[in-house]
Amino acid sequence: MAMKSKVPTQSWRFIVSKSKLDDCKVVDGPSADPVDLADGAILIKVDRISLTANNILYAVLGEEFHYWDLFPAPDGFGVIPAWGFGDVVASRHPGIAVGERLFGYFPMASHATLEPADVAQGRFRDGAQHRALAAAPYNEYQRISGDPAFEGRQGDYLILLRPLFLVSWLASIYFSENAFFGAENVIVTSASSKTAIALAYLLHKSGASIEVIGLT
Repeated sequence: MAMKSKVPTQSWRFIVSKSKLDDCKVVDGPSADPVDLADGAILIKVDRISLTANNILYAVLGEEFHYWDLFPAPDGFGVIPAWGFGDVVASRHPGIAVGERLFGYFPMASHATLEPADVAQGRFRDGAQHRALAAAPYNEYQRISGDPAFEGRQGDYLILLRPLFLVSWLASIYFSENAFFGAENVIVTSASSKTAIALAYLLHKSGASIEVIGLT
């Protein structure tokens, strides 16, 4: 039995042409009526998303990295994904309650329907078949209800910076474990990008006697 809330049956989504990204428009989205939810699915009201240059990269590489698979759209068009927050407004999954707040990959749209799988205390993944080829981090959602780290201005910073922090952390570990390959300097290109800023921060925090130089 669906757990219902007051959700408008109309939804919208922002779609772009896969072959011409400046051909874009806002159209009606799939049903946002809880009665249309399939067993095991949840309906999300998208609250906030982050918009950066990375969103354009997701569109440019949409076919190669299966970004277009995440949120299906009419033929020839796609929905660009974005990191952000959403709230569960209807659920037909026994382990997910209405009112839960989530952090993860959402569409540029008013609503999203997810199919939770491997549900754990703090997270789950979307097990929808159309998302099977996407990289694992894009299918994972964190259950963040009541966590102050995701609230207010801190939350804004988090959805902008956190998704790429893992890349920076892995790079810093790689360099440290290999003693910076004997180098005395690390030159970070595109130094104003989020990945570069985080890498420079981590290299300084590592305590290594290495000079970090940024180019931008």
